[in-house]
Amino acid sequence: MMRCISKVQNSQCEKGEFLEETARTYEATILLVNSFNWQKEREHIVISLTNPSVTIQDEHGNYLKLTTYYNGKFVLHYLNNKNKLYTKAISNISDSYPYIKGFFEDSVAFNTNDFKTYFAWWQNFLPHFKSNSFVYAYNRKNFIKYVVKTSGLSFLTSFLIIVMMIVFGNADTIVAVSIFTLIIFATIGGGMNIWMLIPYYRYTKKHILIMSRSNDTFYFGSTDNTLIKYDKKEIDFFKVIKQDYAKSPINSFVIVDIAIGGNKILSIPNSLVDEHVLINKLFQCKRIESNELPIL
Repeated sequence: MMRCISKVQNSQCEKGEFLEETARTYEATILLVNSFNWQKEREHIVISLTNPSVTIQDEHGNYLKLTTYYNGKFVLHYLNNKNKLYTKAISNISDSYPYIKGFFEDSVAFNTNDFKTYFAWWQNFLPHFKSNSFVYAYNRKNFIKYVVKTSGLSFLTSFLIIVMMIVFGNADTIVAVSIFTLIIFATIGGGMNIWMLIPYYRYTKKHILIMSRSNDTFYFGSTDNTLIKYDKKEIDFFKVIKQDYAKSPINSFVIVDIAIGGNKILSIPNSLVDEHVLINKLFQCKRIESNELPIL
């Protein structure tokens, strides 16, 4: 019987975060299943594909996940490499043994006759099963999306005004319209956004963050130097800096300042990692909201 990678998720793990990941035999995997503290991990349970669980994977991209369910029950999820998900509810841990054994014997031709097909063609299930590295660094495609998210409407406003000036302008009104356009551009039309985007781009391109939710250890630093290791237990507080004003053209720019070790501040803009994702990772730390200009 082949060996497969097996790994666990506890109640604090985020999507794609797994612990104790290593290749195991069927027997060793059953020991892992039985040693997992299912009762404790059931506290405050919210049913999801990311839940306290034991996940097994083969080399072909097929997964079998045993996870918690309501009323002391369990669910088996089988995800094949075609993103097709099958589920089966079971009453006891021991009910999972034959299916786990079947996965070890032939994970590709796994028998799903006892399973129900989970229909959601629009959803990518893989992130709930595949391990994520949680490395946040500059990515050109992601930064373009960030520009659209933070500044797309402002840039569109300027573009429409310029088009209107060209179409309806004439020699008598061109100066007045030009002045009006410059005022609009400098306020809501993208001028402020460009002023914000340039330092965000430079900062994001030079920094890396490695952080997951349940792991207290994380790394942050410049691409020019060695990453520095930090411990979440040493965080004094983190401050979320943004313009809390709905009509502000720069209210989508956010900086999270992490105060750590008494006198050090780690500034992490949401161009590097989305602020909601980062806040979720810092759920045990003191949080402060600050209605300031998020300037790097």
